[in-house]
Amino acid sequence: MIAVGVMLLVWPSASLNVVAVLIGAAIVASGLVKLYEGFTGRAESGGMRAAYVVIGLLAVIVGIYCIRNHALTLFLVAFVTGVYFILHGIADIGVAISARIPNRGLRGVLGVLSLAAGIIMVVWPGITLLILFTLVAAWLLCYGVFLGVMAFNLRRVSKGTASNRQAAPLLAASR
Repeated sequence: MIAVGVMLLVWPSASLNVVAVLIGAAIVASGLVKLYEGFTGRAESGGMRAAYVVIGLLAVIVGIYCIRNHALTLFLVAFVTGVYFILHGIADIGVAISARIPNRGLRGVLGVLSLAAGIIMVVWPGITLLILFTLVAAWLLCYGVFLGVMAFNLRRVSKGTASNRQAAPLLAASR
C-alpha cells in the first residue's frame, strides 16, 4: 500500500496512463467474452447471440481506442463520475427536501457537496483526476502505515499470548 501510494505521488501522469490502459484492456477483455458468448452460446436465441457479437465487437473497438487515446479515456472516466455525482447529489437534495426521514439536514448537505464535486469533475476533469490520485495516494500511504502498526501490535500480542500459554502449565504444576 505504501509503495503504491508513493508511486501515485511521484508519477501521477504515468499512473493515470496506466489506469487508462487498464480500463481499455478491461473493455477489450469484456468484448472478447461477449464475442465468445455470441459464437458459442447454443442455449441463446439467434437474436441474442447476434447482439452479443455486436456488443463484443463494439467493446473491442472502444477498448482499443481507449488504449490508444489515454487522455480521452481519463476524460470520460472523470466526466462519467462527475455526472454520477451530480445525479446522486440531486437525488439526495430531493430526498432531504421532500421526505420526512431522520438526518434530513445531513443528507441535504451531502447532496450539495456531491453536486458541487460532480460539477467540478465535469468542468475540470484533468485537475479532478490529479486531485483524486493525490487523495488516493495519501490514503494508501496512511492505510499502509496503519496496517504495518497493527501487524506489529498483533505480532507483539500473539508473542505475549504464546509465552503466557507456555507459562500456564508451569504455574499449574507448581501449585
